[in-house]
Amino acid sequence: MSRFPAPQLFVRFIGVNYMFLTTEKTPYLLTILFLALGWTITQISTDLAKSPIIEYQSCKKNHPSETEHTFTITNISSEKLFTNLKFTLRPVDTTAKCLGEPEMIIPPPTELKGTSSDDSATQPECVDDKYAEYILPQFHPGASIQLVMKTDKNSDINIYVWCKEAVRLVELSFFKTTIVKERLEIMIWSIAIWAILIIIYTLIVHYKGINAQDGGGDT
Repeated sequence: MSRFPAPQLFVRFIGVNYMFLTTEKTPYLLTILFLALGWTITQISTDLAKSPIIEYQSCKKNHPSETEHTFTITNISSEKLFTNLKFTLRPVDTTAKCLGEPEMIIPPPTELKGTSSDDSATQPECVDDKYAEYILPQFHPGASIQLVMKTDKNSDINIYVWCKEAVRLVELSFFKTTIVKERLEIMIWSIAIWAILIIIYTLIVHYKGINAQDGGGDT
Protein backbone atom coordinates (compact mmCIF):
# COMPACT_ATOMS: atom_id res chain seq x y z
CA MET A 1 0.00 0.00 0.00
CA SER A 2 1.31 3.48 -0.87
CA ARG A 3 2.69 5.64 1.94
CA PHE A 4 0.84 8.64 0.51
CA PRO A 5 -2.80 8.21 -0.55
CA ALA A 6 -3.83 9.93 -3.77
CA PRO A 7 -5.51 12.96 -2.08
CA GLN A 8 -2.42 13.62 0.03
CA LEU A 9 -0.15 13.33 -2.98
CA PHE A 10 -2.31 15.84 -4.82
CA VAL A 11 -2.21 18.28 -1.89
CA ARG A 12 1.57 17.89 -1.63
CA PHE A 13 1.90 18.48 -5.41
CA ILE A 14 -0.21 21.66 -5.23
CA GLY A 15 1.73 22.85 -2.19
CA VAL A 16 5.12 22.33 -3.81
CA ASN A 17 4.05 24.08 -7.01
CA TYR A 18 2.48 26.94 -5.04
CA MET A 19 5.72 27.43 -3.14
CA PHE A 20 7.67 27.33 -6.41
CA LEU A 21 5.43 29.95 -8.00
CA THR A 22 5.80 32.34 -5.06
CA THR A 23 9.60 32.59 -5.06
CA GLU A 24 11.30 35.68 -6.49
CA LYS A 25 13.32 33.56 -8.93
CA THR A 26 10.26 31.96 -10.51
CA PRO A 27 10.08 34.17 -13.66
CA TYR A 28 13.76 33.59 -14.39
CA LEU A 29 13.55 29.84 -13.79
CA LEU A 30 10.45 29.53 -15.99
CA THR A 31 12.08 31.53 -18.76
CA ILE A 32 15.25 29.43 -18.65
CA LEU A 33 13.20 26.22 -18.58
CA PHE A 34 11.12 27.11 -21.64
CA LEU A 35 14.11 28.52 -23.53
CA ALA A 36 15.87 25.19 -22.98
CA LEU A 37 12.74 23.33 -24.08
CA GLY A 38 12.44 25.44 -27.22
CA TRP A 39 16.10 24.99 -28.09
CA THR A 40 15.85 21.22 -27.61
CA ILE A 41 12.75 20.93 -29.78
CA THR A 42 14.34 23.05 -32.50
CA GLN A 43 17.54 21.00 -32.51
CA ILE A 44 15.74 17.65 -32.59
CA SER A 45 13.32 18.71 -35.33
CA THR A 46 16.11 20.25 -37.42
CA ASP A 47 18.25 17.11 -37.17
CA LEU A 48 15.33 14.85 -38.04
CA ALA A 49 14.18 17.06 -40.92
CA LYS A 50 17.66 16.99 -42.45
CA SER A 51 18.00 13.23 -42.10
CA PRO A 52 17.16 11.00 -45.08
CA ILE A 53 14.10 9.48 -43.42
CA ILE A 54 11.09 7.93 -45.12
CA GLU A 55 8.18 7.17 -42.83
CA TYR A 56 5.46 4.62 -43.40
CA GLN A 57 2.10 3.75 -41.89
CA SER A 58 0.13 0.66 -42.80
CA CYS A 59 -3.51 -0.38 -42.68
CA LYS A 60 -5.32 -3.52 -43.70
CA LYS A 61 -8.85 -4.22 -44.98
CA ASN A 62 -10.23 -7.73 -45.09
CA HIS A 63 -12.62 -8.72 -47.88
CA PRO A 64 -14.32 -12.10 -48.47
CA SER A 65 -11.81 -13.27 -51.08
CA GLU A 66 -8.81 -11.01 -50.51
CA THR A 67 -7.01 -8.68 -48.13
CA GLU A 68 -6.06 -5.16 -49.17
CA HIS A 69 -2.92 -3.64 -47.67
CA THR A 70 -2.25 0.10 -47.92
CA PHE A 71 1.04 1.71 -46.96
CA THR A 72 1.21 5.49 -46.68
CA ILE A 73 4.78 6.59 -47.38
CA THR A 74 6.03 10.08 -46.46
CA ASN A 75 9.33 11.81 -47.05
CA ILE A 76 9.59 13.70 -43.76
CA SER A 77 12.89 15.31 -44.72
CA SER A 78 12.68 19.04 -45.45
CA GLU A 79 15.64 19.00 -47.85
CA LYS A 80 16.23 15.52 -49.28
CA LEU A 81 14.99 14.66 -52.76
CA PHE A 82 15.13 10.89 -53.23
CA THR A 83 15.59 9.48 -56.72
CA ASN A 84 15.07 6.01 -58.16
CA LEU A 85 13.47 4.45 -55.12
CA LYS A 86 12.27 0.87 -55.22
CA PHE A 87 9.75 -0.31 -52.62
CA THR A 88 8.91 -3.94 -52.03
CA LEU A 89 5.89 -5.28 -50.14
CA ARG A 90 6.31 -8.92 -49.21
CA PRO A 91 3.86 -11.05 -47.20
CA VAL A 92 5.21 -12.57 -44.00
CA ASP A 93 3.26 -15.73 -44.86
CA THR A 94 5.30 -17.13 -47.74
CA THR A 95 2.25 -19.04 -49.02
CA ALA A 96 0.27 -15.83 -49.53
CA LYS A 97 -0.01 -14.64 -53.13
CA CYS A 98 0.01 -11.14 -54.59
CA LEU A 99 -3.25 -10.61 -56.49
CA GLY A 100 -4.07 -8.46 -59.49
CA GLU A 101 -2.16 -5.28 -60.18
CA PRO A 102 -0.70 -3.32 -57.25
CA GLU A 103 -1.34 0.42 -57.17
CA MET A 104 0.86 3.41 -56.43
CA ILE A 105 -1.39 6.38 -55.61
CA ILE A 106 0.45 9.65 -56.13
CA PRO A 107 -1.34 12.94 -55.38
CA PRO A 108 -0.49 16.13 -57.32
CA PRO A 109 2.02 17.28 -58.42
CA THR A 110 2.17 14.45 -60.95
CA GLU A 111 5.86 15.24 -61.57
CA LEU A 112 6.54 12.80 -58.74
CA LYS A 113 6.05 10.04 -61.30
CA GLY A 114 9.26 11.08 -62.99
CA THR A 115 9.98 12.00 -66.58
CA SER A 116 10.24 8.54 -68.11
CA SER A 117 8.54 8.35 -71.50
CA ASP A 118 7.84 4.69 -70.83
CA ASP A 119 4.94 4.67 -68.35
CA SER A 120 5.43 0.97 -67.69
CA ALA A 121 8.78 1.80 -66.08
CA THR A 122 6.97 3.21 -63.04
CA GLN A 123 4.00 0.82 -62.96
CA PRO A 124 3.94 -1.44 -59.88
CA GLU A 125 3.74 -5.15 -60.46
CA CYS A 126 3.44 -8.49 -58.70
CA VAL A 127 6.67 -10.45 -59.05
CA ASP A 128 6.08 -14.20 -59.37
CA ASP A 129 2.85 -13.68 -57.40
CA LYS A 130 5.02 -13.51 -54.26
CA TYR A 131 5.53 -9.80 -53.63
CA ALA A 132 4.74 -6.38 -55.07
CA GLU A 133 7.36 -4.01 -56.43
CA TYR A 134 7.04 -0.25 -56.89
CA ILE A 135 9.50 2.09 -58.58
CA LEU A 136 9.43 5.81 -57.80
CA PRO A 137 11.84 7.96 -59.87
CA GLN A 138 11.46 11.03 -57.62
CA PHE A 139 10.27 11.56 -54.07
CA HIS A 140 10.17 15.21 -53.03
CA PRO A 141 10.57 16.57 -49.46
CA GLY A 142 7.28 16.42 -47.58
CA ALA A 143 5.56 14.36 -50.27
CA SER A 144 3.35 11.36 -49.54
CA ILE A 145 2.27 8.39 -51.65
CA GLN A 146 0.25 5.25 -51.07
CA LEU A 147 1.28 1.73 -52.01
CA VAL A 148 -1.63 -0.70 -52.34
CA MET A 149 -1.29 -4.47 -52.51
CA LYS A 150 -3.87 -7.27 -52.44
CA THR A 151 -3.21 -10.79 -51.17
CA ASP A 152 -5.28 -13.95 -51.10
CA LYS A 153 -4.55 -14.49 -47.40
CA ASN A 154 -4.71 -12.33 -44.31
CA SER A 155 -0.98 -12.00 -43.80
CA ASP A 156 1.17 -9.27 -42.31
CA ILE A 157 3.33 -7.40 -44.82
CA ASN A 158 6.98 -6.43 -44.60
CA ILE A 159 8.11 -3.31 -46.45
CA TYR A 160 11.58 -2.72 -47.88
CA VAL A 161 13.17 0.15 -49.76
CA TRP A 162 16.17 0.23 -52.04
CA CYS A 163 18.08 3.35 -53.03
CA LYS A 164 21.59 4.15 -54.20
CA GLU A 165 21.76 6.84 -51.52
CA ALA A 166 21.50 6.51 -47.77
CA VAL A 167 17.91 6.23 -46.59
CA ARG A 168 16.14 5.20 -43.41
CA LEU A 169 12.72 3.58 -43.57
CA VAL A 170 10.94 3.97 -40.23
CA GLU A 171 7.44 3.20 -39.02
CA LEU A 172 5.20 6.07 -38.03
CA SER A 173 6.45 7.51 -34.75
CA PHE A 174 4.21 9.92 -32.87
CA PHE A 175 7.23 11.54 -31.20
CA LYS A 176 9.26 12.08 -34.39
CA THR A 177 6.32 13.01 -36.57
CA THR A 178 4.91 15.46 -34.05
CA ILE A 179 8.23 17.22 -33.53
CA VAL A 180 9.03 17.52 -37.23
CA LYS A 181 5.57 18.35 -38.56
CA GLU A 182 4.13 20.28 -35.62
CA ARG A 183 7.20 22.16 -34.41
CA LEU A 184 5.58 25.59 -34.80
CA GLU A 185 2.45 24.51 -32.92
CA ILE A 186 4.55 23.00 -30.12
CA MET A 187 6.50 26.24 -29.79
CA ILE A 188 3.28 28.30 -29.70
CA TRP A 189 1.83 26.08 -26.97
CA SER A 190 5.08 26.30 -24.99
CA ILE A 191 5.00 30.09 -25.15
CA ALA A 192 1.33 30.08 -24.13
CA ILE A 193 2.03 27.85 -21.12
CA TRP A 194 4.98 30.05 -20.15
CA ALA A 195 2.77 33.16 -20.36
CA ILE A 196 0.03 31.54 -18.26
CA LEU A 197 2.51 30.56 -15.55
CA ILE A 198 3.96 34.08 -15.50
CA ILE A 199 0.44 35.51 -15.15
CA ILE A 200 -0.31 33.09 -12.30
CA TYR A 201 2.93 34.15 -10.62
CA THR A 202 2.00 37.83 -10.99
CA LEU A 203 -1.46 37.24 -9.54
CA ILE A 204 -0.05 35.30 -6.59
CA VAL A 205 2.51 38.01 -5.83
CA HIS A 206 -0.18 40.70 -6.15
CA TYR A 207 -2.53 38.74 -3.88
CA LYS A 208 0.20 38.28 -1.27
CA GLY A 209 0.97 41.99 -1.41
CA ILE A 210 -2.67 42.89 -0.75
CA ASN A 211 -2.84 40.47 2.19
CA ALA A 212 0.37 41.91 3.63
CA GLN A 213 -1.07 45.44 3.42
CA ASP A 214 -4.33 44.36 5.04
CA GLY A 215 -2.44 42.59 7.80
CA GLY A 216 -0.28 45.64 8.42
CA GLY A 217 -3.32 47.90 8.62
CA ASP A 218 -5.00 45.71 11.27
CA THR A 219 -2.13 46.05 13.74
